[in-house]
Amino acid sequence: MRKLTIAAVILLILAAGVAFALLNLDKLVKRNKDYILAQAEQALGRKVGVEDIGVTLWGGIGVRLKNLTLADDQAFSTQDFLRAADLQVNVEFLPLLRKELRVKRLILHKPVVRTIRNKGGVFNFASIGGPGRAERQQKTEGPPPSSTAKALPLLVSLVDVAGGELYYVDRKAGVELRASQVDLKVSDFGFDQPVSITLAAAVNSDRRNLTLQGKIGPLPPTFALDDPKGLRLSGDVNLGPVTLADVKRLPFLAETLPPTLKADGPFSLTAHVDGTLEDLAVTGKGEGTATTMSFGEHFRKPQGLPLLLSWDARVTRNEIALKKAKIELHTLELTATGAVSRDALPVVRLTLDSNRSGLAGWEKILPVLREQNLAGSFEVHARIQGRMAKDRLPDMDGSLTLTELRATLPQVPQPLTAKSATVNFTGQGAVLGETPLSIGKSQMRLAAQAERLVPVSLTYRLTAPELWLADLREARGASKAPEVLRQVTGEGRAWMEKGMFSSRGTISSARGTINDVNYADLQAAFSMAGQVVNIDSFALKALNGSLQGRGQYDMRESTPRFTATTQVRGFDLAELLGWAAPAAPRHLRGGINLDLNLAGSGNRWEEIQRTLSGQGQAEIMRGALLDVNVAESTLAGLTRVPGLSMLISPRVRNKYPVLFATRNTEFGQLKGSLALRDGRLQLDNLLVAATDWVARGQGSMGLDQSLDMRTVVLLSRELTTDLVADVKGLKYLANKEGRLEIPVALTGTLPRVTPQPDLAYVTRLLQRRLVGEGIEEVTKGLLKPKSPPAEQPPPSGQGSTPPAAPAKPPEKKPEEELLKGLKDLLRR
Repeated sequence: MRKLTIAAVILLILAAGVAFALLNLDKLVKRNKDYILAQAEQALGRKVGVEDIGVTLWGGIGVRLKNLTLADDQAFSTQDFLRAADLQVNVEFLPLLRKELRVKRLILHKPVVRTIRNKGGVFNFASIGGPGRAERQQKTEGPPPSSTAKALPLLVSLVDVAGGELYYVDRKAGVELRASQVDLKVSDFGFDQPVSITLAAAVNSDRRNLTLQGKIGPLPPTFALDDPKGLRLSGDVNLGPVTLADVKRLPFLAETLPPTLKADGPFSLTAHVDGTLEDLAVTGKGEGTATTMSFGEHFRKPQGLPLLLSWDARVTRNEIALKKAKIELHTLELTATGAVSRDALPVVRLTLDSNRSGLAGWEKILPVLREQNLAGSFEVHARIQGRMAKDRLPDMDGSLTLTELRATLPQVPQPLTAKSATVNFTGQGAVLGETPLSIGKSQMRLAAQAERLVPVSLTYRLTAPELWLADLREARGASKAPEVLRQVTGEGRAWMEKGMFSSRGTISSARGTINDVNYADLQAAFSMAGQVVNIDSFALKALNGSLQGRGQYDMRESTPRFTATTQVRGFDLAELLGWAAPAAPRHLRGGINLDLNLAGSGNRWEEIQRTLSGQGQAEIMRGALLDVNVAESTLAGLTRVPGLSMLISPRVRNKYPVLFATRNTEFGQLKGSLALRDGRLQLDNLLVAATDWVARGQGSMGLDQSLDMRTVVLLSRELTTDLVADVKGLKYLANKEGRLEIPVALTGTLPRVTPQPDLAYVTRLLQRRLVGEGIEEVTKGLLKPKSPPAEQPPPSGQGSTPPAAPAKPPEKKPEEELLKGLKDLLRR
């Protein structure tokens, strides 16, 4: 008992002594605060500030600094490099008695650290311990010299940081980073064992989104902080939720991301790393279902669409080797193995294999498919090898298989379907073997070969026994017969050049029906450059004749423009008019030859009518104008002139049945020049040649079939002679060749058009010629010799003479009657 009491007393004395010593030490430290700070500034090469300094026994003997500040290198910033509310350093007591400083614990409360890397790659903490070193390197803006780290002057068992903030500015990479709520624990400092690190922080966020737990080291004796490539790492990292903008602020990730990659929304990553920075094994997973992501103009991932990543890779200085990488996007599960070099233009060696993935919904991801409404499945197996370049892809071999394909094509009413289709990749190109396709009832076979995929250049061949146009385009009017092209062959080439799509090809069809017109031997050649389509040649046989032409359709403006040149030979005019206006009466028949150039613009017929213009030549052979008898109507119109009332006698009608025994106008030829403008067809140099008459003239016809024509009808000599024999006055309408010449007007809307002679002209002509003939008769009378005097009656009483018979009234000549009628007509 006595011994225990003595021991207790001794311990109390020692404790009191230690307490007294520490109290004196605390006072000593406080008295020498300025000296201690000066020594620290000299050792660190930086301005050091402390509000209070003292000795603590919490957690062991140590020193506690309140409101500590450490200035930054002036070459980088005028702000503090380090600012902490509280710094506590605990040391081991016994080594201290041997003049060894072993830090047991280093605790920082609410530190704020500002780390800066200049354009030369130098960090602002590189000058700590050597004043002016970083400033000298900053002036040269060159890479820092390789410096071998000296052995740390002290050993630290534990670093504990709570509630810290880190600001990182990389002026070389153009990156800024802010981390808050930083809790860091570093233990087991030394050169013979790894350093354990536990980190939690909020990176560019208000919530913690980064955790790290692992080991670093052991630190090699030659370890340099500015060149840590030999440092060994092992641990687990959890990053997320973060945004792409946050990731691009991380220097070690920003350099690996393509500049055209954009994202909005959170995603997360988990990874395990093991190795050195020159040979690092990385396994991990990523999840971005809630992220909206885009890659250039060709990839769009909407929010909510599943996106999962996993990888097992090894990153070295020269390449990223993929033991296995997997991406799960929508319905696709794609695995990749191989390697990608870390060159500016990387060399790729990859093998890709996918599951059988559903096609539905991919139009939401790939904008090029947004109008296709895809269904079915696809599967990819490919090998990619070669260097990436701006205008060239690496060589690719393998296949893309489509099964139960169904796709909607723009402006095509029926979907495209295929039971199975396989595209085989051949280095820079690809081949699609002859593949059965269907669009509605149209069964086709398509084969294609791409010489290159970037930029695309391919040839194709399409064959079909029948193409039903109702499957390929929207209905245009009510066709009575199904529209179908039979025995169809199409082939050509398509390519991209300077960002513009171009194509050239031909199409042929042995026979078919289009818009109720049967055709044969259809041949066409076309080309396309951007939004301009050229029909280089077009030919077919139809309507008992043939059609040839060429044209252009320009869609570069909002209102498309077109031009066309056509050549028609021998079309049946009655069938042509019946096709153009099925419900309208048919007013012409014959075979038509037509050369016509047209131009116009518009999307609908109503718009096209207002802009349609053109010119050409037309000829109708062996034709007839139905329900209009030009010759009879012309002569009948002359009966309104007095003296011409009985113009066509029964004798003449019987002699010329082709003219007068029909309601139609039969002609051998009708031809003239055409000019289409302002919705009317101008007819010039019109010639109509019939058996016993010819008409010449000009005028116009509207698209509504309104007619306004002025012609001169010239009868044959034989017909003129027969008519004059019956009506003497007609001789005054004959020309020098002895042929009747009658001006005629045709006005109205077909078929209600009746030829009307120009009576005013006829009247003036008759008057002029009658007056001329009267003057001639008077002149002849004056020049005649006088007749002998009449016998005088006998004198009265010299014989008796019987009384003379009463005199007959003078007989009227036809000319006199015609002249009187003309006077009455003119008087009226």
